[in-house]
Amino acid sequence: MDFVCISVVAALLIISGAVVVKGENLNLLHLSGFSFNEISAGIEADGTSGFLVNDPTLVSNLNLQKFSVAVDAIVDGFGYVVALSPPSTRLFAVFYSKTAQALFVYGNDSPIPFSLPQDINLEDGSRHTLLFAVDGSVVRVEVDGVVLDQNQFSSSINSCGGSCVATVAMRPTPDGNGAVYLSGTLFRVELYEGVALETFPEEALGSTTTTTTT
Repeated sequence: MDFVCISVVAALLIISGAVVVKGENLNLLHLSGFSFNEISAGIEADGTSGFLVNDPTLVSNLNLQKFSVAVDAIVDGFGYVVALSPPSTRLFAVFYSKTAQALFVYGNDSPIPFSLPQDINLEDGSRHTLLFAVDGSVVRVEVDGVVLDQNQFSSSINSCGGSCVATVAMRPTPDGNGAVYLSGTLFRVELYEGVALETFPEEALGSTTTTTTT
């Protein structure tokens, strides 16, 4: 791993021709300590461990009223894809179940199942794009450009707070070791604060970026 300093640069993120609100765009794989060369080749998740964002201050102050998570991966087995939460709960988390053939999206520790259509098999050895867009209590899930559904949490997701951590290929636990690890190869795991993306972002984040308004 190449533990590099993450630069914060000013950028404009254009969504459907409009400038989005101010927020942090986080490349969670890079922030977990992987170099861009390693990420381009694919980060192996072996089902026995996951990855933790090294700097918790980058996620502790995130506004979770509106955000998106974009994932590009080859999935080999069930487990947590990504989580943003204090270690004792699942403030926001995504769990893939092979048995149920569904993605479970947690908001304030309550899951909503999004069933995969019969023509989408996440474990077919191919790369798949997953997009999770949250706007208040509404969550929308898209896989390979196909919108699975739009549903509502019982309430908007709470603020992350100082105890919040971000994990990839596992969910956080109080002992710091994580649990229920995903197996597969990860190429992109990105969080976009302040915008509920309507389509999967074509270009990968090159660094942590801060969007601005005009």
